[in-house]
Amino acid sequence: MSWVAVAIAGSALVNYYISEQNRKAADKATQAQLEAADAATKLQWKMFYQNREDLAPWREAGTNALNKLVDMVETGPGEFEASPGYQFRLGEGEQAINRALASRGQYDSGKAMKVLTRFNQDYATKEYDNFLARWYKSLTPFQSLAGIGQTTAEETAEMGANVARDAAANYLYKGNVRASGYINEQNINNQMYNNMAGAADNWLMWYYMNKNQGSESAGNQTIY
Repeated sequence: MSWVAVAIAGSALVNYYISEQNRKAADKATQAQLEAADAATKLQWKMFYQNREDLAPWREAGTNALNKLVDMVETGPGEFEASPGYQFRLGEGEQAINRALASRGQYDSGKAMKVLTRFNQDYATKEYDNFLARWYKSLTPFQSLAGIGQTTAEETAEMGANVARDAAANYLYKGNVRASGYINEQNINNQMYNNMAGAADNWLMWYYMNKNQGSESAGNQTIY
């Protein structure tokens, strides 16, 4: 085999070696990108669960406050006449009116009944308004806590949605990386096959040229 054939065979081997090295490098690059995407997704979910755990007390406080608030609303404010001090203040007011009327000799008069009736009505209305105001005020802390719980729950849901969106983007990115890896590998294979085909063509060309030259030399020999 002449040096030309050796050169053709050597070129084919070198091209094959280069193709293999390119394939390994492409595989490593693809794997590195996939591992980076997996690591990013894992870190995102880890941070989400950590944030969710950190916000859990606020959500639980809000849930408990909401349950208490529902119970209070369903139960209602109760009987305001049974509220502490109502009967005492009513009796004290009636006694003061009776003393004032008695001092004028009007204790059992029609005027006394009219004054006492108006006092009782005005007092009941005022006390009921105060009673409702106190009841509504008692709901305020639970409303505030329930609102904090709602806000925290919304923040947690938004974080979860963001992580899910980013994770989905990472999965899509991984799919694109795999697809690109397959394309790159096919391109490398095609290049290798083309190089090998070119080497084969060169060898065949050299072979036939060498054979023809040998035949011509044999035909030109002089027979004595």
